[in-house]
Amino acid sequence: MQGEFHWHEHDEQGEFFFVLDGLFRIELEHADTVELGPRQAFTVPAGMRHRPRRPRPQRRADDRKGGRHRHR
Repeated sequence: MQGEFHWHEHDEQGEFFFVLDGLFRIELEHADTVELGPRQAFTVPAGMRHRPRRPRPQRRADDRKGGRHRHR
């Protein structure tokens, strides 16, 4: 999963998230954003509006095509 999803809620049941690798954020309406790393989990309670997000990987300046700078 990568990118951003729309705000939504589940009336009947919560939604469980488990991160295998990388960084994952769950924005919660009227509450602090939950940030999860590898092997961390969180359940959004039923009825709570939320928006899951997985930040896009950042490219370092020296990783651009054509590339790397040599330092002497």
